[in-house]
Amino acid sequence: MVQARAITEEEIELLKAHGKKIKGHVEYRRLESVLLRAEAGKTEAEIAVILRINTRTVEKNNQRYFEEGPSAL
Repeated sequence: MVQARAITEEEIELLKAHGKKIKGHVEYRRLESVLLRAEAGKTEAEIAVILRINTRTVEKNNQRYFEEGPSAL
């Protein structure tokens, strides 16, 4: 498993720019799960409640982001 790390302000801006290109709600939720962690410091459990998705899904979204970058979202 990939160790979670802090997401820089530059990465947050890139994610937001990437978000403008997203068309589907599934992709948007993936992006939001990463941004909520990065910007608001929410836990995986809190993000799952906010987005109404499974905690494991939040974990996977963050893991994919740290392994593959924005293209994983």
